[in-house]
Amino acid sequence: MDTNQAYEQVDPAKLKLEARIRRQYPLRWLSVDAAGKSFRVAKVADPDLVFDEAIDEEKKLGKTPLEWQPYWAEAWESSLVLAQVVAELGCRNQRILDLGCGVGVVGAIAAAHGAEVTMGDIALPGLLFCRLNVWDWQHRATIRRIDWEQDLLEAKFDTIANADVVYDRRNWPALDRFWRNHLAPEGVVLVTEPNRTTGREFRAKIVEMGWILDGSLGIRRSAHSEVVISRLKRRY
Repeated sequence: MDTNQAYEQVDPAKLKLEARIRRQYPLRWLSVDAAGKSFRVAKVADPDLVFDEAIDEEKKLGKTPLEWQPYWAEAWESSLVLAQVVAELGCRNQRILDLGCGVGVVGAIAAAHGAEVTMGDIALPGLLFCRLNVWDWQHRATIRRIDWEQDLLEAKFDTIANADVVYDRRNWPALDRFWRNHLAPEGVVLVTEPNRTTGREFRAKIVEMGWILDGSLGIRRSAHSEVVISRLKRRY
């Protein structure tokens, strides 16, 4: 929600959705600035509680992993930076996929700037937050469960935006396939991550996998980390 709209009458259906979320998770609003505008973004107030519950659940299941990990509950600094970058690059009328969207920071701000967005994550709880965060621009948004290891969508995208998804080397082959299947011919993949060792390894490996790496967007200092911004195009 643009803070300039703070005193407008709130849609009762939006209030109902917020109440539904609050019954499951304590909620906190963040202020995010992007391309000269300020937005309010909802997230879980204490993501550590969600993380702890996930750890407890995994212990109960033994070696069986959870269907999704609890990382969706936080508005990570990589997603805040990526939202700013997408808005600054100009996204009006572009088809943008916010992949691994979590609470939907990137997709909501892209939609607010005129993009046609798809917000996708394997974690269903995060999609409720996406609905809330993109509410004022929902006519430009599609929200759906996406498993990048298995799903094949009909749509092609001008930009596939990925915040903090390359921390696990096991994800790289599946991401490579998914990007190739869903990127428009002249499209770009944007990746942000907090300058981890795996991020540096990813940037070297992705070139070997047939992508052109453009590092000209650089590094941005956020509150607690340096976020590296990479732009990828297909070489072959």
